[in-house]
Amino acid sequence: MKQVSSDLTDTPRPHYLTSAEVSEDCQTLVGKVLFPLADVTIADRKDHVNVAHHTFAAWNAAHILSRESGCKKILATEITVKALKVTKPNKEINLLAKVEYLNSEKSLGNYIAEFSDETGLLAKLEATFVAKW
Repeated sequence: MKQVSSDLTDTPRPHYLTSAEVSEDCQTLVGKVLFPLADVTIADRKDHVNVAHHTFAAWNAAHILSRESGCKKILATEITVKALKVTKPNKEINLLAKVEYLNSEKSLGNYIAEFSDETGLLAKLEATFVAKW
């Protein structure tokens, strides 16, 4: 794993990824995510984070993986998110993201992002995507 910049300048907001390490093949990311109460869409819920926020954080990681691999553009075609436990705001949590390409051109793939803390798995996102190289 190599430490990479979690700079998400020029990527869609909101940005929740605070740190990232990427595997040499650019198919796995291990990082940290923070859902701050300063974000009004989180503050509205007060005591929990919505699955939409997990989706944005997962896609923050997807953009890092895309950038590091040299991919020009990624687009989700289907996304499923399962909240398994309550995710609390203002607490840094773990993120593990993985890409699996479905063809030799790497233009189609599956993407999985898992959010966890010391209590275990909090949420899991599964997506399919198309990529332009």
